[in-house]
Amino acid sequence: MSNLIKFTKGQELSAKFIGDQNAILKAKVLSRTAKFVTVKVENYSEPKRCKVTEYEGVETIQPLGNYSMSPVMKAL
Repeated sequence: MSNLIKFTKGQELSAKFIGDQNAILKAKVLSRTAKFVTVKVENYSEPKRCKVTEYEGVETIQPLGNYSMSPVMKAL
């Protein structure tokens, strides 16, 4: 039995960029389904729909897309 930490509606998230630890990306969870989370990323006009993945028992998303140094947000 696993105790997976999941995203919940209203949760506030943050992540740092690998290239600049002073740059912080903030987002808020607007809605959630079994496989996707919709977040409102600070300084972006449109909400982002992100696929949920799991890493070490915690759900994660990549709100700016999947690239080599993209910020990863973890559920709290």
